[in-house]
This record gives sequence, structure tokens and C-alpha cells, in this order.
Amino acid sequence: MEADARVVAPLSTVVHVGVAVAVAGLAAIGVITDSPFRALLAAGEVRMEAFVGLAAAVAAVLSARLVGARRADVLVAVVLGLTYVSLHNRDGMGDGGIWKLLSLDDTGHLWTSSYLSHLLLRGLYRVFDNLPYYAPVLGTLTALGVFRCLRAVLPDARVGTYVVSRLAYLGVGFHCIFLADFLETTMPSVVVALLGVPSLVRYVTEDDNRRAVRRLVEATAALVLAACFHGQFVMLLPAVGVVGLVRLQRRRLRRTVVEAAAAAVTAVALVGAVWFLTVVVLGFEAVKGDSAGGGDGKRFAPDLLGKAHLQTAGSVVAWFVGAAVAAGVVACIALALRRAGFLRRPPALVAGLLAAGWLAFAFLWGFDLGYPHEADLMMSMGALAVPAFALWSEAATRVIPRLAVVGASLLGVAAQAFILGGLAK
Repeated sequence: MEADARVVAPLSTVVHVGVAVAVAGLAAIGVITDSPFRALLAAGEVRMEAFVGLAAAVAAVLSARLVGARRADVLVAVVLGLTYVSLHNRDGMGDGGIWKLLSLDDTGHLWTSSYLSHLLLRGLYRVFDNLPYYAPVLGTLTALGVFRCLRAVLPDARVGTYVVSRLAYLGVGFHCIFLADFLETTMPSVVVALLGVPSLVRYVTEDDNRRAVRRLVEATAALVLAACFHGQFVMLLPAVGVVGLVRLQRRRLRRTVVEAAAAAVTAVALVGAVWFLTVVVLGFEAVKGDSAGGGDGKRFAPDLLGKAHLQTAGSVVAWFVGAAVAAGVVACIALALRRAGFLRRPPALVAGLLAAGWLAFAFLWGFDLGYPHEADLMMSMGALAVPAFALWSEAATRVIPRLAVVGASLLGVAAQAFILGGLAK
């Protein structure tokens, strides 16, 4: 049965307002203080490939009225893929050289932190000498996955809503991790995790119990498999538990137990299958491993409220969200005024919880290689926060004219193109 509105509405309100306020506060630290983000902006560069590519993507978004939303989504993804191919990752971004060496060695080791990604790279390097288009291909698939999630969160969207939501995607900061020659282990996880979001949305809105279990199993499998590709995606799994709890209603405990058992069995069976395939069948050995600069053995930042860490976390958020910060603040006002009722519904709750998972990681994690060199860790999981940002942008149109929101989004896209130009070579 669909989650009780008496539970969903206030919970979604708290989640969205909390995430938006936290995002706005951290982004303010990144913009106002003498933070690494300021240095990143100062190093920006006007490169025709970046500006023309993102401008062409904007034009593809605006073509939705002529070609239809789904065709426009494919066109936007293809344009972004070509843009990524035209821009090459500069030296010092990511651990590409290290992962190539690790994937070519004969030790038979797979790092547990990037288990299936390491296996994937091992397989690819047995076929190809270099992987210059590894990131652009995954970037194209990521765009298609995000657009599929946006259709689930904003079904039957009109052209205006479509434009606002897609511009929210173009204005986020993670496009840099898909540049040609960028090699990291987080990107496959993004594609896999995005497959589960529409199922999680349908689960929380499903009336039929059998279909609900199937949707929950699909969502759990996608997120667990994403965590097997890269461990940081474990931060998204609590969203499944919270969504399951909001379906718990009076006299429905038995159904909730069945659904929880199905999710648990799916997670255990999938992890077991991955281990059996890689260790027993293929003969690999799982090792803890570590990345360059990560030898301190500390996953989380030791001083969460220290100035240096707050500036780093603020820089990550400011870089990623772009124009969504202003839209988020306005959305909070709209939410408080009950002028954006869709932010109080089950799909919006799912979007808010996923955004909270990314924000928690961005704030808690200790980025050993520093900013912006660990852009893959900082940005990848943010793809699942895009639906929340798109909802904020649409909520902002309840308070200020849509044209103003579109204009702010375009400024955000231009800013990201400028940063992208500085990060490319």
C-alpha cells in the first residue's frame, strides 16, 4: 500500500528543508571564505570546447518541444558524451595511472573498496592498451540514467518543468570526472545505482504488495551492486530502510517484515554471488588495499568542525550544486508556504533521502588527496542528488518567475563550463 501521506509529507518536508539549508550553508562557506573552491574558480579558463559543448546540450534541452522529451534526453546525453571526448583530463586528477598498473599486475588481487570496478578494469586492460573513452562512455550512460530518474520523480512533466529539471543537471559540477583519459573506479557505480532509483520511487508509491516487493528487490539489488563496484555507495543504502519504514502502517507489520526480509535476502545473496564468482570461480583474492595518499587508514575526517575541513566540504558542495543553492533556499520557502505540494509526496521523499546520502558523504569523508584531485569521490554519488536539485528548481518557480529560474540555471551552466575549461588540458 502506498506510504501514508501523514508520515511522508512531514518527513519529506524535514528532509528537503534540512538538506537545502545544509547545502546552502556549506556552499556559502565554500564561496565566501578563502577556500579551495575560490582557487578552483581562479584557475578557470574559457575553452571553446566546454562552452560550445554545454551550449549545445542546452539547445538539445530546448528542442524537447519539437522532438519530444525522450528523444531530447538521448540527444542531450550524446552531446555531453561528445563534449567529454573533446576535453581531456589534465594530469594530477584521479588515480588513473595507479589503477592501470594495478589492473595489469599478475597478483590476482581485487581491492575491496573498488571490488567490481577493479575487476572491470582488469578485464578491459586485457583487451585494450588504453582507455581514453572509458569516462566519456560512462558519462553518457550517467546522463541517460539521471534523466530516467527525473522522469520517475517528475512524471508527466510539461515542457517548462522538463527544461528546468534538465538545466539543473547541466549545472552540476561532476561533468569533470567524465573527461577523456580520466580513469577512476567510482563511475561504474553511478550508472548501476541510477538503475535502482525509479524502482525505489515506484516501491514507495506501489499499491500492489507483490509488485512492491519486486520493486524493492530491484532497488536493493542496484544499490548493493553499486556498493560492490565502489564502497562509497553504501551511504545510499539507509535510504532504502527509511523508505521501507514509511510504508509501515497500522496492521501492516507482516507485509513490512516480508518486504524487509526480501531486501535483506537480496543483499546477502548478491554479495555472496559476487564473492563466489570472483574468488571461487575466477580465483581472485580480495585485499584491503589503499589509494595513493590514503595511507593514514582514516576514512572519515578527524576534525569535522575544523576550519580546514569545513572549507573543503563547502568547496565540494559549492562546486557541485551551482545554481541549485539559490533554488534550494527558495524551494524551502515555497515548501514552508505549501506552494510546492509535490515536494511533500513519496517520490520527492526518495529524492531527498538520496541527496542526504551524498551530502553526508561529502561532509564526513576525509579526502586524502585533497581538493580537487579526488573529484571522483567528491562528485560521483552526487548524480543521485540531481533529482532533488531539479525538484528545488521547479519549486522555486512557485515563488519566482520560471524565466528567472532558467536564467539562474544558465548562469550555473556557464560557471561549470568555465571551471571545466580550467580542469581540462
